[in-house]
Amino acid sequence: MTSTFMGLETGKRSLITHQLSLQTLSHNISNADVEGYSKQRVTRVSEYPLEDPSFTRAERPGQIGQGVEVSEIRRDRDMYLDARIFTDTSNNAYWSNKSNLLSQVESIHKSLGDVNLQKKLDDFWASWESLVNNPKEPAVRGELISKAQDLTSHIQTQFRQFNDLRKELDVKIQDNVTEINTLVKNIAELNGKIVQSQTVGDNPNDWLDQRDRLVEKLSTLVDISINHKDPDETMIYLNGKILVQGDKYKELELRGNPQNEGLQDVYLSSGELYVPKGGQLSAHLEVRDVTLKDQIRRLDSLSSSLIYGVNEIHRQGFDNYQQKGLDFFTEVNLSANAFGNFDLNADGAQNASMIYKVTGNNIIDGTAVVGENGTLTFQAVDSDNNVAINYTAGERINDILKKINDSDANVNAYLNNQNQLVIRARSGMDNKSFAIKHLEDSGQFLVGITGVLNANAAAGAFDSNNLNAYAQFNGGALRMSQTPLTHPSSWIEVNQRLISDPQKVAASEGRDFTGDGINEASIGKLNTGIAKKIADLRFSSNTLDNKHSYNEFYVDMINTIAVQKQSSDTETTKFTAIVDNLKDLRQQISGVNLDEEMTNMIAMQHGYQAAARVISTVDSLLDTIINRMAV
Repeated sequence: MTSTFMGLETGKRSLITHQLSLQTLSHNISNADVEGYSKQRVTRVSEYPLEDPSFTRAERPGQIGQGVEVSEIRRDRDMYLDARIFTDTSNNAYWSNKSNLLSQVESIHKSLGDVNLQKKLDDFWASWESLVNNPKEPAVRGELISKAQDLTSHIQTQFRQFNDLRKELDVKIQDNVTEINTLVKNIAELNGKIVQSQTVGDNPNDWLDQRDRLVEKLSTLVDISINHKDPDETMIYLNGKILVQGDKYKELELRGNPQNEGLQDVYLSSGELYVPKGGQLSAHLEVRDVTLKDQIRRLDSLSSSLIYGVNEIHRQGFDNYQQKGLDFFTEVNLSANAFGNFDLNADGAQNASMIYKVTGNNIIDGTAVVGENGTLTFQAVDSDNNVAINYTAGERINDILKKINDSDANVNAYLNNQNQLVIRARSGMDNKSFAIKHLEDSGQFLVGITGVLNANAAAGAFDSNNLNAYAQFNGGALRMSQTPLTHPSSWIEVNQRLISDPQKVAASEGRDFTGDGINEASIGKLNTGIAKKIADLRFSSNTLDNKHSYNEFYVDMINTIAVQKQSSDTETTKFTAIVDNLKDLRQQISGVNLDEEMTNMIAMQHGYQAAARVISTVDSLLDTIINRMAV
């Protein structure tokens, strides 16, 4: 049944609805320039009409409308579009950060313009060529020492810059983890507030926007996925593990890694190592632990090859005083023990033999046929797996060396200038860098033919996990070089005795009078055979990776970064365009259009005024009935 005052109630509802609409429009206009704000809309529905169909209803026309009500205030947002934005934002952050970091690596190579390491290497080799051509000029030896010092100084500077950048990234990684933990905590707190608000029937639009902004910020740091299937528990995953579940969250942890120079690794709360896939954190971890580590490893490999390759030849020569040659570069061993015994796991007890290079006793012909079958066993680079290389009686020695060098064994094999087999450790990425791990031969190639080992099979094998393993070598400690101190590029320098007196540079070859393979006397001051052999090292790949000469090796270092940088730039451009397009689409859906809001505001204003006129008219009618009708 209708009421005399029904028109007042209908008008009141209209006033309230239009007033709430105007307030929402005002909120939209105020936040039009706020990043991440979603336009809000008032959903209006007709109030339940009079009367219900029933046997007791009045016998008059019914279903009389009672005006308008606000059913909800919702925000315009597409959660599926947001999920795509979060994913591609993570990818874009990864590639753009990686590109910026690779630019810094490139700048280290280009820090001195044209005077880079390649130029220093060229000058060093040219100085040896100059000594070959001008053995009488004392100043030539001084110039050689000067160029050698320039080279070692540049190598040390480049190492320091790479290492400093790694440490800077370690600090950034720690900052990333702190920021991630703060974000997940805040997101979880918002989840709790949102659920509480929704429980009482509200639409917490501003909190939802705030949560989306935090999630998008989190996606720039790590590769997350989000799940809204359970309305009571918004869930965020990282590496397939729950990071946020409703108002509960789990933090990432940092742990120093002694196998990575104490730098911080990132772990999930479950104890699993975080596997980088996207976002800033992944870019920082990858450049620190892959790109820069590889650049330092290559620089160390170049430095160690330079030190031991030049020294090996220089020690065979004679200086201007007719004295046997010294080490040209200072050698610093990892172990203080004369036989290379070392405490590898830092438990206070020596438990390994750290040997860098071993030279066989026998003079051999690389074109000679081996004459028997056998299997060589080495340990792989950066792995505990064995590498087996079979050889047959009809193969030549050079063919076997090529097999070794083309394999994943942790060694390079080559003949030195005295035609003796040299086995040298390759640079690895683990804590056994520049250490021969395992040498074994079921036949006689490493034993009777080349004279590297005393015996064949497992009983005669060299294994770095054993103490005093040097005793397995045919020449014992006399034919080996110990593993150099960590990061040779950080300490490479010219022998101080040569700096003090450049005439001690051993340029001339000697003569073997006793037939024991050792030169006892110099051929003469004008002979520069040793200088020529050192100068020719620039074209040799034997002491490096059997693929590149020294200069080519360094160029490959630069090219590796250049290729990675180009790829990163391409991916950055691609994902930047994708994210921009997705955000433009989101802006079309969720953004505030001021022209549209002004149009709606005028409509709501007129509606409010009309509702007020209805109330005023009904009030006038009621006044007539109540106060002016005769009794």
